Amino acid sequence: FFKECYRVLRDPAHLYVMCDDETAYAIREDIEEAGFEYRKKIIWRKVGKKERVNCPHCGREATTKRRAGQPGMGYPYRSSYEVILLAQKGARPAPTNRSVRDFIDVKDWPDEASWQPDWVDLLDDVHECGRIKPSKHGDEVYPTQKPLSILKTLIGQSSEPGDRVLDPFAGSGATLVAAAQEGRDYLGFDVLDKARDFCAAREEWYGLGEAKRPDAVVEGRVESDIFGLFGG
Repeated sequence: FFKECYRVLRDPAHLYVMCDDETAYAIREDIEEAGFEYRKKIIWRKVGKKERVNCPHCGREATTKRRAGQPGMGYPYRSSYEVILLAQKGARPAPTNRSVRDFIDVKDWPDEASWQPDWVDLLDDVHECGRIKPSKHGDEVYPTQKPLSILKTLIGQSSEPGDRVLDPFAGSGATLVAAAQEGRDYLGFDVLDKARDFCAAREEWYGLGEAKRPDAVVEGRVESDIFGLFGG
């Protein structure tokens, strides 16, 4: 599979793989064997929402803190993070739009003459974001559905507006929605009718226009046809 990914992706391009920590070791070997250059491991820390912390004396808001997330199962320590492996085909340059790189401009600092270049990147390799889970209203959630905020960060770091983003395991369609919202083209497919229906029914498409919305079901396609899109 990764060899086919390497074949179809442009040069240069980035590859992201979301997995658990144990699986990451085996997947790294696979992606390197396919021809990709392994770059690093990114951590998605699954935190809860921010909440106010009031002063116990005057009652005013003093600060904010994160609620505890919902860690997965495990003993003796429960998992509260997910791994994102980053690899590349060719030397992918940094995005030209520096606003997506979470940077500070130091041109106005008193000692500006000592800074080369005139900006400093702040985006680190630990991203904090809550899991997607059903709301109190019973909204449907697709298994392993990913937050749009994380996907937008990855897309912003690894592509330019107008580029095409590929998700061969589209699932909930979150990657496709994030790509469309960030001004990218997208290509995604999944062998499950449930996944394609869920993706096409996402309410985010209404804000993007009908032209951006994917078809709910690819009529007549079977698993072998989907694999055929990779030429294998």
